[in-house]
Amino acid sequence: MIQTITAGIFLTIQAIFDIKIKKLPNIVTFVGSIFGIFLMFIKNQMTISIMIAFLPAVICFFFAKISREAIGYGDVYLIGMLGFYCSITELIMICEISFMLAGIIALILLVVFRKNKQYEIPFVPFLLAGFLIEEVFI
Repeated sequence: MIQTITAGIFLTIQAIFDIKIKKLPNIVTFVGSIFGIFLMFIKNQMTISIMIAFLPAVICFFFAKISREAIGYGDVYLIGMLGFYCSITELIMICEISFMLAGIIALILLVVFRKNKQYEIPFVPFLLAGFLIEEVFI
């Protein structure tokens, strides 16, 4: 429960930054990662969990590289931070939900509001929504 609340707080802070200034302060993600590692250490989960935690972030990093940062590196670092708070299956589910929600909103913006493909939307609010949906409903 403490891990969920802590992760939710750091995601909310970053979502606010992403909406307001479209930048994610790396210091917030770094502090969130330190807290996550500390909580893993307290729960004695410091085995292979840390390496597995970065798997979705590594995949997103390659996607960011290939797509010329369609998803930013700050988002990738934040997904890596979430790996300290969630299991690999939870994190994959969070990413799936987040990308699906962002895709739906992007489609609505393109079709209904006639935005062009260069129109940028902040991703962290979708990551927060995916996190909350996964934690509450799944």
